[in-house]
Amino acid sequence: MSVLQNYQILCRSKKIIYIMVISLCASVLYGCGSIRFNPQVKPKPLNTSSAQLQHIPRKNFALVLGGGGAKGFAHVGVLEELHNAGLEPDIIVGCSAGAIVGALYAADPNIERLKSRTLEGRSGDVVTLSIENWPYSVYSSKQMHRFLMTNLAVSSFEELKVPFVATATDLQYGVITTFDTGKLSPAIIASASYPGVFSPIRIDDNYYVDCGVSDPLPTRIAKDLGFEHVVAVNIAEGLLDSSPNHGLGVMKRGIEISYINLIKNSLAQADLVIDFEFKDIDLLDDQQNLHIYEQGRLRARQQIPEIKKLLTQTIS
Repeated sequence: MSVLQNYQILCRSKKIIYIMVISLCASVLYGCGSIRFNPQVKPKPLNTSSAQLQHIPRKNFALVLGGGGAKGFAHVGVLEELHNAGLEPDIIVGCSAGAIVGALYAADPNIERLKSRTLEGRSGDVVTLSIENWPYSVYSSKQMHRFLMTNLAVSSFEELKVPFVATATDLQYGVITTFDTGKLSPAIIASASYPGVFSPIRIDDNYYVDCGVSDPLPTRIAKDLGFEHVVAVNIAEGLLDSSPNHGLGVMKRGIEISYINLIKNSLAQADLVIDFEFKDIDLLDDQQNLHIYEQGRLRARQQIPEIKKLLTQTIS
């Protein structure tokens, strides 16, 4: 492999590498952080769903939107094609990028407004470099909070027009947690708080990070809630063919392998999967919004006949 090729591989993953390096340095320089686990605090019980979820009139179609950073623009295209085909989900379960897009749609199920709020944006609209949360992160979640406050039509789960569940990972106990009541913004930010990028989010004395750490495609949540048919949108990338040429590259690939294997377990709980062949799209890439969105439309359009067939089936 040439020096130029090695350099190109390094550049393609430089954002993640920089985040890891800065986080590592920050941990060394600022060894005393503010997070303190409390053994008296217990994890939020899984699927202690609110009455509004327990009494959804129809539990036929659950749409699960997985995590994947910038690849979440594909969710917008999928929702547009489902809407155009008259296939409105009875509930949306979202993880990370899927939680952001899912909440925006659940608050205001208008495709054109969803597109204007997402496709025209840049990564700077939701993330900003900051040392205020060192040693835990190199980005501040305040920008994401401002984005959500500006673009969400409502402020609480109870005001949503489409039932919606956000998932996150309990940092103390390592379990997946669901949110479906109370304030929307903290739950969504918790769902998208990728470790090292964003600081853990504190909600009711528990600390939460990105749901992708425990379940990047939470199909089991939809099944446990009693929905007959689960359609999952998997935006995770496969492994790159190029080999790592430094320690941080090995670390990054190890994380990717763990993520992919978690996805495999989740796929077994889905009745139908809309997946993609994305390659080498950075977590915060904002140069391919329209391409990713169009891929979402294309893959969903291809699956519409199968989705319609699935939703007409009755499980005995």
